[in-house]
Formats: sequence, C-alpha cells, structure tokens
Amino acid sequence: MQDIIDEVLEAESSAGKTVGDAHKKASELKSRVEDEISRKIKEARAEAQKLIREAIAGAKEEAEAEFELAVRRAEEENSAFMKKNEELTAAMVDKVAALLITPEYKKE
Repeated sequence: MQDIIDEVLEAESSAGKTVGDAHKKASELKSRVEDEISRKIKEARAEAQKLIREAIAGAKEEAEAEFELAVRRAEEENSAFMKKNEELTAAMVDKVAALLITPEYKKE
C-alpha cells in the first residue's frame, strides 16, 4: 500500500515539475514573442516614417516645380503684355509727363 502512495506522490511531484517546466517555457516563449513583436513594431514605425519623409520630399519637389513653372508663365505673360502694349504705354507716359510739366494756364 505504501508503494502505491509513494508512486502517487512521485507522480504528483513529477506532474508538478512538468507543469512548472511548462509554465517556465511558456513564460520564456511569451517573452520572446513580445520582444519580436516590439522589434517588428519599431521596424514598421521606422519604415512608415521613411515613407512619409519620402512622400513629403516628393510633394515638396513637385510643388516647387509647379511654382517655378507658374512664375515662368507669369513672367512670359507679363513680357508679352508689355511688348503688346509698348506703344500705348509710351504714349501714356508722354501724356502724363506733359500734364506734369505743362503749367495750369497753358492747359486747355
């Protein structure tokens, strides 16, 4: 009878040790998984930041190119306007100058 009790106690002890070992292994595995998840999250954040920086740089370059194009077009339009109205502008300048230098009593 004592042999049976000893075997049961030994089985319980062995089972307790097995359960303890299983808990320890599960805890180690959980820790490794958490570390891996943390590492992957950091990598994903770094990649996302890189992609955002690249997208911002691309958008900035595109906006600068569009701005330069708009400035060039405005300068070309201004030059064309000035050239088209060169004679009219000169005539207006002459009239204003004449108004400024002509005494009041000589004006009609």
